[in-house]
Amino acid sequence: MAPIFTGFRMGFGRVDAPSDTASSISATGGNKITTKDYIIHTFDPTTPSSFIVSSCPSSATVDFLLVGGGGAGGGGCPGGAGGGGAGAVLYKTSVPISALTYPISIGSGAPSTPSTGSPQPPSGSPSTAFGYTASGGAGGNSGNYTPTGASGGGGNGGATSSTAGTATATTGHPGSIDVESPNLGWGNPGGNGSPNGPLYNAGGGGGSRTSGGSANTSLPGGYGSGTGGQGAVYSISGSNVWYGVGGGGGGGEESPDPAIRGSIAGVNNNGQGGRSLANNVSSGRNASGYGNGGGGHGYNNSSPGCGTGGAGSPGVLIVRYPNTSPAPSYSASSSGTIATPSSGLQPGNGYIYHTFTGPGTFTVSSGTRDVSVLVVAGGGGGGADVGGGGGAGGIAYNHGMTLGPGTYPVSVGSGGSGGNNANPSGVCGTSGRTGGNGSPSTFNGITALGGGGAGGWSGCPGVDGGSGGGASSNLKAGGGLSTQLTQPQPFGTVNYGNPGGGSGQNNPNANDYAGASGGGGAGGYGINGTPSSPGGGGDGVQFPAFTGSLIGVPALSPLNGYFAGGGGGTSDNNSYTSSGGAGGGGPSNTSGTANSGGGGGGAGPTSGGSGGSGIVVIRYAA
Repeated sequence: MAPIFTGFRMGFGRVDAPSDTASSISATGGNKITTKDYIIHTFDPTTPSSFIVSSCPSSATVDFLLVGGGGAGGGGCPGGAGGGGAGAVLYKTSVPISALTYPISIGSGAPSTPSTGSPQPPSGSPSTAFGYTASGGAGGNSGNYTPTGASGGGGNGGATSSTAGTATATTGHPGSIDVESPNLGWGNPGGNGSPNGPLYNAGGGGGSRTSGGSANTSLPGGYGSGTGGQGAVYSISGSNVWYGVGGGGGGGEESPDPAIRGSIAGVNNNGQGGRSLANNVSSGRNASGYGNGGGGHGYNNSSPGCGTGGAGSPGVLIVRYPNTSPAPSYSASSSGTIATPSSGLQPGNGYIYHTFTGPGTFTVSSGTRDVSVLVVAGGGGGGADVGGGGGAGGIAYNHGMTLGPGTYPVSVGSGGSGGNNANPSGVCGTSGRTGGNGSPSTFNGITALGGGGAGGWSGCPGVDGGSGGGASSNLKAGGGLSTQLTQPQPFGTVNYGNPGGGSGQNNPNANDYAGASGGGGAGGYGINGTPSSPGGGGDGVQFPAFTGSLIGVPALSPLNGYFAGGGGGTSDNNSYTSSGGAGGGGPSNTSGTANSGGGGGGAGPTSGGSGGSGIVVIRYAA
């Protein structure tokens, strides 16, 4: 568990005396926070094992979300390995309760799979509460084990790639894509592998809402590995969060395509399958978030290597019931802009916003209040000379951070510089034609990491960052990965970030119009370039309660609450251009929007666009 940060309440059980009288229900257990509308208890594997109701009306009910632990991605070799299955997701509303002690058991995620001689990768553990069970996700198959992905009550593991296989679902109820819709999200099948060796593709793990993607047998190794199945999104914690995302299948030889690294566009906090680039095999990336499957290991035929599969993420229980007491008095000031929405502005009516576009302090002179905090880092710079789009700055969002009297410093990240066209061709470092990374933004233990710079001419890859930078054209360059997804945060903080696009160009001597790729956005992958057109930037994430008019930054009003879009790639001589992702991502030859965290656009024969600066916003009920 992350350390306890000053001003953030991590208490287990009773939080403070006023909280127990804040609702007609008096209860303790887990990490308890009080918001304007609800009291929320969150249990993970490290919290106490009981939800204790000391008093409540006879008609009392609660809503809850229960998620099982995610399965591990496959490891070993030869061949790419399947992604881990997601834990089951169960959302129930208006569940009757009494003045009782309710035992709670939260499932752990499956540990990472050994790199050699591994048997069937392990499944995640189930979670139980209120008489219900959310099963753990099944492990994906290892490259040197059986071809068929395992079955499980949660999402099923993806099949290995050396032989086509099927992971059969034991149940097939799709989870809900609609926020707060009370449907089951039981298991879905994992994807099939490809028998087209020696350049194998593996299947993705099943998600709580949809099946894992099967390998595309018509594509060469690494270009058609299956993505993880979709999860279900719920806002019971106070913000929209994806739960139960399947892990991505590991790719075969020379595989820059970010699709092999798991997930789907618009989904984050998932396991990312391994990739194979220039005889370098990477392991599956561990899952973050709740109930997500780990990524499968990649494989490189020309230099066989073994690697571990990614671990699954743990399960969770979130219990919610109405807060029936008035908000306490609170006195706060800020060196940033204080925007008090006027009557009629929705959904911000009744809230106060403190907005920082540069360094400053947030000072609480009296009272204690749970606040929502949006932290956006600076975007990465675009690449020069047929450069990719810069990766968006990472986003970290906490809906229930408790702040008492004190002074809290704020830092806001700047955007990364664009790649310099004056540097020699073939220089891939950030001093060359590759764009620079953005700078981080921070507040009270929350950190959003700067976006990755984009690759420039001569096959330079994108750089890892909050969201990864897009690759240049030619030479099978790979996109940068997201470092935001594994950034440790205070409890309850949600990370947003995605990989940049990898070049889809197989021939390094292809025509001058080969397209570079887009940078990753906080909400979606950067789009791959093709031999004839560049890829656009991945979309950012929309926060409707943080639009420009509400937070007092008019320049962001056209973005409709979207932040951190990836920059668009370009082509030689700008024969073809592309758009930036929603949320301030710069189109080709354009910088990212200031204070959006958007990535800079790639440039044709010139220098790349700069990334947009970040922003920090603190919101609480008036």
